[in-house]
Amino acid sequence: MAHDARTRPLPGPIAGEPDADVDDGAFVGIDLVLEKLWRLLTSMRFALVLILALAVLGLIGTLVIQAPAGVLADPTAKADWIDQIRPKYGGWTNVMDTLGVFQIFDSIWFRVIAAALVISTTACSLHRIPGMWKTATKPHVGVGEAFFTHAPQRDSVRLDAAPAAALERVAATFRRHHYRTIVEDDGWSMWESNAITRYLAARHAPGTLYPNDLRQRASAERWMDWQLTTLGPAFTPMFHGLVRTPPEKRDAQAIEKSRANTETKLEIMDSYLAKSKFMAGEQFSFGDIVIGIGIVDICFEASRRPRRRGAYLPEAGSSATA
Repeated sequence: MAHDARTRPLPGPIAGEPDADVDDGAFVGIDLVLEKLWRLLTSMRFALVLILALAVLGLIGTLVIQAPAGVLADPTAKADWIDQIRPKYGGWTNVMDTLGVFQIFDSIWFRVIAAALVISTTACSLHRIPGMWKTATKPHVGVGEAFFTHAPQRDSVRLDAAPAAALERVAATFRRHHYRTIVEDDGWSMWESNAITRYLAARHAPGTLYPNDLRQRASAERWMDWQLTTLGPAFTPMFHGLVRTPPEKRDAQAIEKSRANTETKLEIMDSYLAKSKFMAGEQFSFGDIVIGIGIVDICFEASRRPRRRGAYLPEAGSSATA
């Protein structure tokens, strides 16, 4: 048997139940006050005002004689001390005493402003943490041409090379200066220049820059990793010493040690290239890109460059340009 029961609102509020309209209004008012307070505490202008106020109080405390420790706790001693400084400040003495000018660093004004500054600094830091975290973990890389056109610090360079080679050259330059490079492709982004080179070669040049043969591909990856773990660390001290250090602060011994270490590592590559046209065999690949860029950036004197390495670079450059 079906039973249909319907109810209707009771007339008037239930005894003991709070008035919803009144509570909603009260909560809205509290939320509004808290929101305004939060905006004030996270305001950079408010923090600057507090810093300026503390600076002014500190200046007053430096220029005006401050009561010695223990005097203020003893009314008699305080009265005697006030009488001693009265000739200096005249009729302003009692006013300054009432305002706490003679005890600036122990005054309620100084303590309140200092506490407000600490709270404001903490609130500003907490307020900016989400944005800073987002910027660090998910940087905004999708920008239009107008961003580069109007950027205050910008430059352009034309590279006569394949896209993957040009990108690796730029990424390697930024990496040496401790920048992280990110590539974006159809809304998907990644970083680490070697990984970017592998990705672009596989996407845009399969079978050429990215060999289909697994052994050739493994050989290219081997030399790419060798450049990162062996050649790069050997060359970096010399690069920093000659390029990023003023002449008067250079460590000649460390530079020479790095140069000799780099030459030793390059001899390994030279012995391999004596038997192979490119790093992965007879075909130019992504392994040659990172190796070639590393070699170009190593500024040896012409007399110190091994013949095999000098012959290798033009071949790699012409292949990349083609």
